[in-house]
Amino acid sequence: MIANYIILVPRPFEAHLDRIESGGPHWLFSYDRPATFIVVPRRPDALPSGWSKGESRVYHWKNSTAIHTAGSWEDEDGKLYFESSRVLYNILPWFEPPGEPDVRDLKADYVRWEIDVNQPSGTKVKDPEVILDLPSEFACMDEKFLTRPYDRIFAPVLLPYRPNTAPPVVPLCLNGYVMLEKESNRCTFFDPGSHAVAEEPIFIPRSKGATEGDGWVLAMVQRTDVNRSEPDCVGY
Repeated sequence: MIANYIILVPRPFEAHLDRIESGGPHWLFSYDRPATFIVVPRRPDALPSGWSKGESRVYHWKNSTAIHTAGSWEDEDGKLYFESSRVLYNILPWFEPPGEPDVRDLKADYVRWEIDVNQPSGTKVKDPEVILDLPSEFACMDEKFLTRPYDRIFAPVLLPYRPNTAPPVVPLCLNGYVMLEKESNRCTFFDPGSHAVAEEPIFIPRSKGATEGDGWVLAMVQRTDVNRSEPDCVGY
């Protein structure tokens, strides 16, 4: 959500009535469908130039999945920005189409998308900017900066220096956390140790007037070697 827009990001799934009626799955991932971004204005009395009341617009990029976002914002030139994990494969194997190869491009990263609402529906957006070139998911931020530009992201990642025996698939492969300071491109990692699966974090500000990112990250970490989960709290 942005101050004046909502961006809906459906996954590239397809449903076919014939398949459903024959007892097949309702949804299947499609490697032919593009990433899709549906832009809906939130304020009907303050529409951008060239938009009609009740109009929404659909933009796209090539086949991929944009998953969880940290934050989003807009500028005065009619451009919307949001940052999300991006994967170039199907992370949900139970929705895999029959006959598709088992191995595809397992690239995953964290990117910034740009959508120009001055462009007509059907426009392909430009290639996103890579913010963090590591598999990551469930990013969060200091929520005081929601709908505004922000600097710090906290996210589970695949640690670049620790071997991992889990399948290289998001989110199963995520085994640590990072605080990314985007302006300086500085990464501060937290390694919870071996046999760890990093789950979704939350950020807790240190005080009402704390500067951005001054506080704690709280998250559950699975310990697969002993079959339990435990809360981890990291101060920044």
